[in-house]
Amino acid sequence: MKILELTPNLKVGGAETFVVNISNAFVDNGHECKVTTLFDPENDDFLISKLNGSVEIGSLGKSRGLDLKCFFKVCNDIRKYKPDVVHAHIGAITYLLISSVFIRSCKYYVTIHSDARREAGNWFTRIIRRFLFKFNFVLPVTISPESRDSFLDFYKKAPELIFNGVPDAKVSLYETYDRLVFVHPASCQPVKNQRLLFSAFSEVAKKYPNIELHWYGSHSPYEILFNGLNPFLGDHIIYKGIV
Repeated sequence: MKILELTPNLKVGGAETFVVNISNAFVDNGHECKVTTLFDPENDDFLISKLNGSVEIGSLGKSRGLDLKCFFKVCNDIRKYKPDVVHAHIGAITYLLISSVFIRSCKYYVTIHSDARREAGNWFTRIIRRFLFKFNFVLPVTISPESRDSFLDFYKKAPELIFNGVPDAKVSLYETYDRLVFVHPASCQPVKNQRLLFSAFSEVAKKYPNIELHWYGSHSPYEILFNGLNPFLGDHIIYKGIV
């Protein structure tokens, strides 16, 4: 089977790590797989190096914001690669509009990686998603009961549920620490709602000063959002960056 994975980029993030893991699993199980990113790779597309050498890699040179040309670039990529399955993620879902309607030689799936309402984006991308899901041009897959319930509530349609599994990983634990440490592994982006988390944690820390929150993740490309969170960072909320 030939599978095309479509994602905006391969920067450090949960959805992006999912793309790498599932692509590597496909080739390990004898399938052909290509990962196409909407944006051309940049220096912080760290996860490209984690792809199996047998996974083909491509990019479409998308510009920031809504890029009308990218709808047709996705079509051309599908026509050239001739996949059996196209599997899209997060912002790449929007750009399946033309191909999923007019190129019916393959099946189209999307994974909903978080709350469906938040992930749907602005009014324009919401209209596209509703259209694709309503008429079954693209089949949605959710990753948890919470994700499934949010999709059902927002789209009034029951999606498939496949739990979001990841390979076993060894982690180093704190050997000795005089504070209770919480860990927040997530990139900086609106859908994560870090402002609410940090505001709540700051209030708790006033009553229980013996706690810390360590934040691991990228703050690119949401620099303005990250700068707005800086006032929360300090003795109790510590930004650790990418690991």
